[in-house]
Amino acid sequence: MQFTATIERFWGHVKTTIRTHRSVSKKHLQKYVDAVVFHYNTRFNGVSEKFNAILTKCFEVTTLRNLIDVPYVLD
Repeated sequence: MQFTATIERFWGHVKTTIRTHRSVSKKHLQKYVDAVVFHYNTRFNGVSEKFNAILTKCFEVTTLRNLIDVPYVLD
C-alpha cells in the first residue's frame, strides 16, 4: 500500500511539473522526468547538499561510450 502511494505521489509531481510549461516535446520529456527524479531523490537534503550534488554532476566527465549506452532515446 505504501509503495503505491509513493508512486502515485511521484507521478503527480511529474504531471504538475509538465503542466507548468506550455508544451513539452517528446524529444525533451526524459529531461523533465530526470529533473523531477533528482528533486524527488534529494527532497530531504538541504539546499547546500543539493547545490553540491548539481556541481558534482556538472564536472563529471562524459565519454562517448556513456552517451552511446544511454538506455532511453526518444525520437
